Amino acid sequence: MRKWLFIAVLLLALAGGMACAGASPAVDKQSVYQTGQDYAALGMYQNALEQFERIPGYADAGSWRFYCEAMIALSQADDFEAYGYLSDAEACVDQALRYFEILANAGFRDSERLKIYCNARRYELKGLTQSALDLYAGLLDVRDSGDRYLNTLSGKALPTQAPVVEVVLAPSPVPAHITRRVTTYFGPGDSYREQALMPVGAGLAVGVCGRENGYCMIEITASNGKLRAWVPSIRVKRDEDRTEPEVGASPRKARVARATKALYGPGEGYIASPVTLAAGESVTAYEAEGDYTMIEYTDKKIRQPMRLWVPSSELIQ
Repeated sequence: MRKWLFIAVLLLALAGGMACAGASPAVDKQSVYQTGQDYAALGMYQNALEQFERIPGYADAGSWRFYCEAMIALSQADDFEAYGYLSDAEACVDQALRYFEILANAGFRDSERLKIYCNARRYELKGLTQSALDLYAGLLDVRDSGDRYLNTLSGKALPTQAPVVEVVLAPSPVPAHITRRVTTYFGPGDSYREQALMPVGAGLAVGVCGRENGYCMIEITASNGKLRAWVPSIRVKRDEDRTEPEVGASPRKARVARATKALYGPGEGYIASPVTLAAGESVTAYEAEGDYTMIEYTDKKIRQPMRLWVPSSELIQ
């Protein structure tokens, strides 16, 4: 009896040891949290964000995630503004403002003052200089408020177009990758229909074909063809030192000449959408690429717009 009891205890001990050996090591949440705070203190918000995303639910890691997202959006706004892409800069500032409004309600760090800073940036981008000055005057120690106050006071204008530098506009999609899992849309904004054909996660290789309103039009290659969709610009990291053109600047009304199948991109190599446009259907036409034109169409049932592509020859101006 003792022998069998000894064997049973031994087997239980071995089983427990194997389970421990196979288990993944526990995350030291406090250490990860501290590392995230250290990165944030250095202004390395993307690195900080990655740390806080590892420990959801721990302490105030959720608030830190929002804070890092907002600061990343402001950095993106700085980059767009430097090149004169003011509408893109404003879209990034608006995104940061939404985060800071949530954080300010929770009393998180300096979010209340950063919320005011975002409003000052919005005034400045809209050309409301006195309103911007009034807000910057009380924020001289927040980010670059001091410099912005002096520049605005002296009448220094924001750039209104890209500076004269040697920039090669992309004759083909700019190679890039997605920095984190993101919702994609069939148009430059979350009011457009979501793209649910293919998930877009961190590290996915894409091509950037254009930009509008703080969003990038990306090209994705799937097993059954290619498609174009839109993602927030801050989720895209370009792999080459090229820039993509702005799109959507010259919308015009058009009608479809005859029943036409719309595609998810400018050519037969792209996936066909389920949308067949009826003869006489009114659409908004944008840029053409090759023999195809990007159009905006709103389904009467879903009532969410989509940017699709049809042969240019099928449109009547």
